[in-house]
Amino acid sequence: SHEVILIHAEQGLKHTLTLPEGRANSLHGILFTPDSRTVFVAGHHGQVEKLRIADGGKLELDESRKPWNSALCGMSFSLDGKYAYAAASPSNRLLVLSSELDTELTSVPTGVAPYSVVHGPENKLYVSNWGGRHAAEGEPSARTDGARLLIDPKTGVPISGTVTVLQGQGRSLDAIKSIDVGRFPCQL
Repeated sequence: SHEVILIHAEQGLKHTLTLPEGRANSLHGILFTPDSRTVFVAGHHGQVEKLRIADGGKLELDESRKPWNSALCGMSFSLDGKYAYAAASPSNRLLVLSSELDTELTSVPTGVAPYSVVHGPENKLYVSNWGGRHAAEGEPSARTDGARLLIDPKTGVPISGTVTVLQGQGRSLDAIKSIDVGRFPCQL
C-alpha cells in the first residue's frame, strides 16, 4: 500500500498520508518514538519512512531513511532509546540501528523470515521467525528469499516456526537460543 493512516481513537482523529510512487509500505513494521511525535514505517523496498506527527495529528512526510538490503518487518527501540531493532526478513537477521534508523550498527542472525521483535525480562529480546529454523542438508525444503525453508514434502507447506532469544542490548546483542513454537509465529 502507498497509504499510511493514523487513527487516534481517544481524540477521534484520522489522518491519511499517501507515500510517493515507489515507496510502498512493508507487510509489517510501525514504530512510534517514545514522545509519540514521530513514527517510522517500514517500506517494501527496505527503506524506512519517517513521519512527523504535527499538532492536530496531521502526518508530515520526512525524508526516507536509506534503504537496507532487506525488507524490514517488526521494529522496536532499545529500552534506553539509544538503538532501534528491525527484523530483516529476507536476510534472516535482526538489524541493530541508530535511534534515527539511518545507520546500521550491527546485525544478529535469526531463524528464517524474522517477523516481530519485543523486549522481555532480564535484558532479553524475542524475535518471531515465520519460517522457523534453517533446513539441514537432506531435509525437505524449499527456497525462500534468503534461506532454505523446512516444508511438508507432501503439501509443500512450511512446517517450522521459531522464536530467537537474544541477550544484551545494542552492539552487545547475542542469540542465546531458539525455541520451536509451531507454524507461522508472527506478532509477539
